[in-house]
Amino acid sequence: MPNESKNILCPVCGYSGYKLFYDLRTKRCKFAIPGLILKCSRCLMVYKHVASVKFVEEAYGEGYADCMNSSLYGSSKYAYDFFRKVLKKLRQTGGPKRLLDIGTGTGLLLVVAQSLGYKAEGIDCSRGGVDKAKQKGLDVKCIDVCDINPEKKSFNVITLMDNIEHLLDPISVLKKIRTILGPEGQLVIYTPNHRSFIVAIARFLYKIGITFPINNIFGGNHVCFFDERSLKKALNIAGFEMEYSWRFTYNIKRPGDKFSFVNLLFVIVFDWFGWLFGRSFRIVVYAKKTMKSNRCG
Repeated sequence: MPNESKNILCPVCGYSGYKLFYDLRTKRCKFAIPGLILKCSRCLMVYKHVASVKFVEEAYGEGYADCMNSSLYGSSKYAYDFFRKVLKKLRQTGGPKRLLDIGTGTGLLLVVAQSLGYKAEGIDCSRGGVDKAKQKGLDVKCIDVCDINPEKKSFNVITLMDNIEHLLDPISVLKKIRTILGPEGQLVIYTPNHRSFIVAIARFLYKIGITFPINNIFGGNHVCFFDERSLKKALNIAGFEMEYSWRFTYNIKRPGDKFSFVNLLFVIVFDWFGWLFGRSFRIVVYAKKTMKSNRCG
């Protein structure tokens, strides 16, 4: 029988029934958000129940911003080429090319978008990242997406890269995005796929007492653990329709990640195996607006 609590609601469908997967309330690294890893009994979304918002605030303090802003990945050729590939896969529409990057950091995606002819803007809650982006001459503001006035702003493309998994209330953010996306526009979401083969192997290892893969996957600062099915559900509830997706494997050239040789071999072998069956660890989803949104979908 599933557990149920009026104080614990699925961030996608709002249902109170859940199954406990893992108890990760012990903080394992500096920027981790401790909590219980739960699976919704209705929509099967996996999420982290966080006992207090203070844990989230602590994880995203100035130390986190400094760490992200100095990340090798955020200014690398690898990231530049990846963002370019993501934007080149966009459906072509007529009219002005206006793009908003949510959680833009130091603005590398905006640089790529400008090179492809977009009038690109970015927002981020990190003052340090915004300041660095402005030093590059980029149009970036330190605001929340909910602060954007839909009567004054409209975009053809909105990107949410490595971001949605950090949101406690992703549906509210998606619904806000819907109000500022043009009628023929596209929303692009990049996030880990938790129905991947790597996660399946990690769960098996956890059952036999090898816990570090699960701790690495679920014990950090992510609070929503989407797969293609749950992400499609969230999009539908918020008034979007998934058009197409792109699955790909881990790239060993990605800078900034610290893996031992054994861990790196594990990731490469099992992610490639998962890719063969459509279950690699990374997905990019392209979505368009539908006529209306609803909570239960």
